[in-house]
Amino acid sequence: MGIRHRIVLVLLSAILLGAAGGSAAVAAPAIDLDHPVGGRVTRGFAPPGERWGAGHRGVDLSAAAGEPVRASADGVISFRGTIAGRGVVAITHQPATRLRTTYEPVEAVVSAGQRVRRGQVIGRVQAVVDRHDGLHWGLIEGETYLDPLSHSRGAPAPVRPNQVRLLPAGATPRPVETDGAAWAEEAVVTPVPVGLPWLARGSTRPADGPVTSGFGMRLHPVLHVWKLHDGVDIGAPCGAPARSALAGTVLVAERHVAYGNRVIVDHGGTRTGYAHLAAVNVAVGQRVEAGQQVGLVGTTGWSTGCHLHVMAWREQTLVDPSWLVTPQ
Repeated sequence: MGIRHRIVLVLLSAILLGAAGGSAAVAAPAIDLDHPVGGRVTRGFAPPGERWGAGHRGVDLSAAAGEPVRASADGVISFRGTIAGRGVVAITHQPATRLRTTYEPVEAVVSAGQRVRRGQVIGRVQAVVDRHDGLHWGLIEGETYLDPLSHSRGAPAPVRPNQVRLLPAGATPRPVETDGAAWAEEAVVTPVPVGLPWLARGSTRPADGPVTSGFGMRLHPVLHVWKLHDGVDIGAPCGAPARSALAGTVLVAERHVAYGNRVIVDHGGTRTGYAHLAAVNVAVGQRVEAGQQVGLVGTTGWSTGCHLHVMAWREQTLVDPSWLVTPQ
């Protein structure tokens, strides 16, 4: 978070919290919120330990400049103004508890005191020079910051990448039409028998270290939501070599907002991925051998510490890559 963005949050807190007294809320509010824009979550809720401490007091949603911003629920515009060059809108939904949602940066089309309905356009995402496109969405009750996702009525619409569909054992997945490398995030998940020979035969362990998190549903350590962990984590130190498990051709070498520096290697019907790298040592189109170094272990993207996140796909279907860390 940049210094200017922190200034915005501190000033916003002074306006929204300091304008009225009252004690912090105890019970969770009874409210259902709609997502104000259709983008996916790019940064989760991480409140500070102290009122004015560093933290992330809401969630960030991906959105392009000019995209409409909609009210998450019925309410009254309690603040509409500009703080440090960013447009800010606050909607009070429950006056008795001072429960309100906040939106920034927004070019507002509403006025203070105006009543708005759920889904009503309150403005458009403002283009700001010193930050990526997106919307910061907050929820506050009294003087307590809350996670708006915990009161959300569902995922944002339209459906965006990084969502998966789990199928029962033996089910046949519906083909997913994709464009370019989009399959990497839009792949369908289906169970694959442990020890499948096409993946294990001739493979090399991608990194040295213990498995710290397996494939499956878990509480995301950054977003704090229950979602699929789409790979296997190896607890290797930062700077350790990350190796291609199988021989193949580098298909993707990118900087991804969630996966950080990531390499995806095509092995002919099978693809493997290596994420959160500190550095990438290969280029798209390059031929690599099993065990060849593709990068250095790191903690880029949505990562809480040094490790290698290993992924695997079979015919564009995301599968459990456990065989890669214990090759046969």
